[in-house]
Amino acid sequence: MNYSPILAPVLALVIWEQVAWFTGVPILYRAIMADPPLTRVEMLTQVDRLPWNTKVKPLEFYLVCIVLALMGSGRGFACWLAWAFATCWAMQGLSEPASKSKFTRAIKLVATLLVYALILPAAIQITRDLLAAYD
Repeated sequence: MNYSPILAPVLALVIWEQVAWFTGVPILYRAIMADPPLTRVEMLTQVDRLPWNTKVKPLEFYLVCIVLALMGSGRGFACWLAWAFATCWAMQGLSEPASKSKFTRAIKLVATLLVYALILPAAIQITRDLLAAYD
């Protein structure tokens, strides 16, 4: 079966997020099973200890990669950009305990720019195809 190579970093990121989620299970278990029961503020403090990737999902990345795969544009440079984003996302998850650091902010900025770099060519190609359809 042929598939677009841009789906590989999407799958890698999904697997990474599941691993990050499972690392948060012990934290949630301790919070739920606490004796005496935790107050709302204490529960939110425990939730804040969860890995960042378990709370935020890169939805725009998933959507643009699926669109690029369906358009047949998920090869070459777009695939490299997708792998770069997946790497930034994983690094950002690893550095989350120091979420206020300049390093984490820089990685978030690079990840955001990579998503924009994926969105722009897809938007241009779709616009061209739509305009060509009405000629």
